[in-house]
Amino acid sequence: MKRLFAIITSIATALLGLTLVGPVHAADVVTTVTVGNFAQNVAISPDNTTAYVTNSDSNSVSVVSMQAGAVSATIPVGLDPQDVVMTADGSRVFVANRADNNVSVINAATNAVIGTVAVAGGPDGLSLSPDGSRLYVSASAAGRVVAISTATLAEVASVAVGNFPNSVAVTDDGAFAFTANRADSTVSVLALPALSVVATVPVGPDPFWVVTRGSGSGIRAYVTNLGLGANAVQEISLGAGGWSVSRTLLVPGRPIAAALSADGQTLYVTQFDGGAVAAVKLSNGAITGTTPIQPGLNGIAVSDDGSRAVAVRSLVANSTATIIALVPKVTLAEAQDVKGTTATGRATVTTDADGATDIRCIYSRQEADLADPYDSPASSMKGSPQTAAANGETNVTCDFEDLKRGRTYFYNVLATDSDGIGAATQAESFTTRPPKPDDLKVTRKKKRIVLRWDDVRTATYYKARIRKGGSYKNWRTLDNPKVVFKNLQRRTTYKMQIRAGNESGVGPKLTLKRKTR
Repeated sequence: MKRLFAIITSIATALLGLTLVGPVHAADVVTTVTVGNFAQNVAISPDNTTAYVTNSDSNSVSVVSMQAGAVSATIPVGLDPQDVVMTADGSRVFVANRADNNVSVINAATNAVIGTVAVAGGPDGLSLSPDGSRLYVSASAAGRVVAISTATLAEVASVAVGNFPNSVAVTDDGAFAFTANRADSTVSVLALPALSVVATVPVGPDPFWVVTRGSGSGIRAYVTNLGLGANAVQEISLGAGGWSVSRTLLVPGRPIAAALSADGQTLYVTQFDGGAVAAVKLSNGAITGTTPIQPGLNGIAVSDDGSRAVAVRSLVANSTATIIALVPKVTLAEAQDVKGTTATGRATVTTDADGATDIRCIYSRQEADLADPYDSPASSMKGSPQTAAANGETNVTCDFEDLKRGRTYFYNVLATDSDGIGAATQAESFTTRPPKPDDLKVTRKKKRIVLRWDDVRTATYYKARIRKGGSYKNWRTLDNPKVVFKNLQRRTTYKMQIRAGNESGVGPKLTLKRKTR
């Protein structure tokens, strides 16, 4: 990539006047942070708080706090670091060191390199399998892709692809991978986990970056054409005749890298000469907005919750990472006031200059229903308030009613602005208070009464008391569905009460009267 910048930096200034289509959202820029030299690519942590930026001339990774808008650490890695990826659990970061022929493994908790993996042939692009078991590395100088076991950090497979594969991307279902082969203007399609080339697709000049989304017949790959005058991103899909370019999306300003929105409906493209991030609506291919930064943009990543993007600008010294607000950011809190049939969910919506025009709460008995909140079949209801003002934080309340006792529910919050929908990465859950105990069995003795009942759904403890004489005059907590009332009077009637409880509180009382023998 250094060679690329040495050749074209001199012409970047001449293209600053290139007109970009669509509205300009300059207010979407949250902050710009100075990082190392010749920044290349960026990855965002799964909790959406940290960005990792590779600096090829500084041989380092800048750790950027997205909340503070500042570099919190600098990690020395190998020579000429290029791509960077992070595991889904946020524990490890992998960095491709092209000139060192290895991949650095970073412990994200300590920001320390804990190992390296040898990869001959100039490791450049990185992509993890959906289950995290394999790391796929494109070795650009060798024209091959290498599969590495993330458990053993050993190479397990390798295959030849096109000439100078700069980028690699794995599909959501882990069935295929794509490489952008810069030197021969092709994209290689690889079947996984066999790691075999099943197709070679001709594309436009200098395919620099590839990103993919979908599974099965819905798989789409998007490759940027960095070549002068190309001004295009090409979509690749599987049709009746095999893998091919299904359409060309016009993006001016020399598109260099791309990342998909959380809902998969928008492609965010960095324009190297145009100096902006273009938002391309995939439904119709139109550029719906641009965020101006400065020429020399390179890698880009979108947070898992879709609320923020980080675009890096490559400079000989003091490159930058710009944090961009894409859609409202939603932060969920634990549900409160959980009772038998009602609960109150909480969230905070952080807006940019667009505000939020619609806020909705969604909930379901099944967590899987909220795995993709942007296309969830779960029940929906309005939040309160239903809108949020621009450039601020708004506390949102979700009122869940007509719930069943002793059930676990999952919920998320959606907040919409003109750029799209935002949602929290992970749904929150709550459990309603348990129902009354049932199937009660009573054993009466001379001076005691023994009660036994079936386990109550979602109960983690029980409470019992007796209202007249004997032990347990006050509520006592029990671990098991059994209580023995002792030291009672013979031939006396007692009123007893039991109830079940969990983290949300105690359920309704079951009251009964029995007479000792």
